[in-house]
Amino acid sequence: MNPRKIPSIVLIFASFLFGDDSIIDLKTFPRPTMNASLLNGEITIDGRIDEPSWMLADSISDFYQSQPIPGARATERTVVRVLYDSEFLYISAILYDSEPEKIIIESLEEDFESQDNDAFAIMLDTFNDNKSGYAFLFNPAGAIKDMYINNDGTSINRAWEGIVFPKTSIQDHGWEIELAFPLTSLRFNPSNGEKNWGINFLRRIRRKGEDVYWSPIEPYEKLLTVSKAGTLGGLKNIRPGRNLQMKPFLIGNQIRVDESSNNSDYGLDMKFSVTPSLTLDLTYKTDFSQVDSDDEKVNLTRFPLFFPEKRDFFLENASLFEFGDISNYLYRMKPNKYGRSFTMFHSRRIGLEDGIQIPISGGGRLSGKVGNFDLGLLNMTSESEGEIPMTLFNVARVRSNFLNKSNFGAILINRNSSGGDRDHQSIGVDLNLNINKLLIYSYLAQTDNPGINDNNLAGRVVVAWRDNKWDLSAYYKKIEENFDPSVGFIQRTNVAETFLTVGRHKRYTSGKILSLNPYVFINQYDNLTGYMESRALKAGLDVQFMNR
Repeated sequence: MNPRKIPSIVLIFASFLFGDDSIIDLKTFPRPTMNASLLNGEITIDGRIDEPSWMLADSISDFYQSQPIPGARATERTVVRVLYDSEFLYISAILYDSEPEKIIIESLEEDFESQDNDAFAIMLDTFNDNKSGYAFLFNPAGAIKDMYINNDGTSINRAWEGIVFPKTSIQDHGWEIELAFPLTSLRFNPSNGEKNWGINFLRRIRRKGEDVYWSPIEPYEKLLTVSKAGTLGGLKNIRPGRNLQMKPFLIGNQIRVDESSNNSDYGLDMKFSVTPSLTLDLTYKTDFSQVDSDDEKVNLTRFPLFFPEKRDFFLENASLFEFGDISNYLYRMKPNKYGRSFTMFHSRRIGLEDGIQIPISGGGRLSGKVGNFDLGLLNMTSESEGEIPMTLFNVARVRSNFLNKSNFGAILINRNSSGGDRDHQSIGVDLNLNINKLLIYSYLAQTDNPGINDNNLAGRVVVAWRDNKWDLSAYYKKIEENFDPSVGFIQRTNVAETFLTVGRHKRYTSGKILSLNPYVFINQYDNLTGYMESRALKAGLDVQFMNR
């Protein structure tokens, strides 16, 4: 007998003994539903699920594997409960573990690498639109990783900072976690009546290579696939944050040597919710003095480095303004360790010039959703500083969503300076299609700078296929010599890039090997005169073991 057929025979025999639901069909399994319970009494967020209020709440405990055995029940029990009151959404989880001494914690840092840790994660789709939401991941030490999701997981803002109060504890039966989410930090429809939100839970048991979900998903999908969430009901008479928020600030300092010198600065940030899904932000004399410094990077290439935005004003709804090389989850297209290679709009171009901070006198941003459209409008003015003149920035981004994960959009960027020699315009259109397992991402962009009228285009087409057995990706990108997104970032120009890869997934349900993944890829760069600058050809085999 072929030994590779033994696991299949075992699974069929187990199904015969224990019923047809031992292995579920991930494609047809109905989306589950749970109810939140109104808090009756008091709870203390201390990482111990011992208050009577928790015991009285509805609970869910049916979790199914995404890996290593897609559709199989979780090997360890997980119990999740949800409570709420007028101020908070509370979530607790008891994560039973038959070997708690083997729980893996690799990091205590914020935005930890979740693949290396045991973890519990939550996805909240507060508008129940199957497209956007919030994701929070926690390890047993209480470290947090959070992000904002758009376009059903194909656009991720990892710099977004959520508000949550977590506490965890490791006990003899496993580990426990309690969470409190302020309702004022979540956006949702304020209409009266009971609300339904999308929700999903992930538990990762690192030593077993096991990922289990409450609302099951296929192995090539992730928690960020908003459309695969279950439903959270029972939320009544809750309200989001106030329609108007104001944050004034005053900064002062005194320097005394021979004479006293006093300096002060002041300003105001204001946020107004035009609708539950559309927000107007206004700022006067924007304060960036408390922003974290950039991480150190050593540049070993001949190309400039990309540094991400860290200023809070520009981080909110930043994914709405994205345009360029931002496609996620394409096989073998790993993130560039030196940062993005191209983005049409990079907000660091506003108020920063060669690492020097330029004062911003004020501006505004209107961002959010209007029906099936994502909308982002930005207007900012920076003051003159030395030889840099006063500059006005305008950005308009619109994206029409259709077919669940597909969209068509456009971006228009304009920069005007008082001297005129720094004026810049750029325009682009993009089309992203997600048809079952077929992905097609594309864009075409043009820049207009003083004295340059030709060779100023850039474009890319990506075609990919993903399922449980095959991963195929191919793309072609061309950046002409005079393409210069002065309010964005480009790593190299006068180049054509070609990429092609094929990979095969083979999963095992027993033994020490979880999966084998043979692959081959080629990546080639040519300048636009036809000269090949570089070529990488690689074949390999990834092996994932069942136990760490």
